[in-house]
Amino acid sequence: GEYTALLAAGAIDFEPALELVIKRGEYMQEACDKVRGGMASVLGLAREKVEEIVAEVSQKAVLAVANYNSPLQIVISGEEKGLKLAEELLKKAGAKRIIPLKVAGAYHSPLMELAAEKLLPRIEEAPFREPKVPVISNVTAQPEQTVEEIKKNLSRQITSSVRWCDSMEYLIEQGMGQGVEIGPGRVLKGLMRSIDRRIPVISLQKQEDLENFLQGG
Repeated sequence: GEYTALLAAGAIDFEPALELVIKRGEYMQEACDKVRGGMASVLGLAREKVEEIVAEVSQKAVLAVANYNSPLQIVISGEEKGLKLAEELLKKAGAKRIIPLKVAGAYHSPLMELAAEKLLPRIEEAPFREPKVPVISNVTAQPEQTVEEIKKNLSRQITSSVRWCDSMEYLIEQGMGQGVEIGPGRVLKGLMRSIDRRIPVISLQKQEDLENFLQGG
C-alpha cells in the first residue's frame, strides 16, 4: 500500500516501484523459509496491555506488534513459541478473541531482518523523487516529504509495526472528512468505524464504482 501511495504521489515511477515490490516479496519469503513464524489478530484488548504482554514474551521468544489496525484490533507477529505464550497471557488479560492468521511467516517483526538487509541496497539505488503531496509513512504515522525520509522508512517498514490506526488519527486531526477505500472488500471501512465513526468511508470495489465516483456519482 505504501508503494502504491508513493507512486500516486509521483515519488517513483511504476516499473522501479514494481521491481522493488517484487524483490521485497522474494526477500520476505526467504526470511519466512529460514525461520518459522506466524501472526495472530488480537481483538478486544487495549493497546497498552497488548504491548505490555508482547514486551514480556519477547524476553523469551521473538515477538512484536505487527499492526495497529484499530484501538481494539492489534496484530502480533513472531516465533510460534512466542505466539503461544502470548495467547495464554492475552486471554487471561481479557482479550475477546485471538485469531491465527493464514500467512507464510512473521511479517513486520524482527524475523524479517534478513529481508530488510537485502532490500536496503535496492531502495538506496531506486530513482525516488520528492512526492508532490506528503505520504503518510506506515512506520511513523507522519508525513514524509523528502527522498531521504522515504528510503529510510521503506527499509524500516519490513521489520516495523504498521501504524494504520495512528495514521488515520493523524489525518483526522488534519481535517480529513471522508475516506475512500479502493479495492475488493470493506475491511478499511470497518476499521475506520472502530477508529472514528464520524468519518464516512466510500468503498470502491469495482471499476464501475471508481468511474462513478470520479464522475461525481
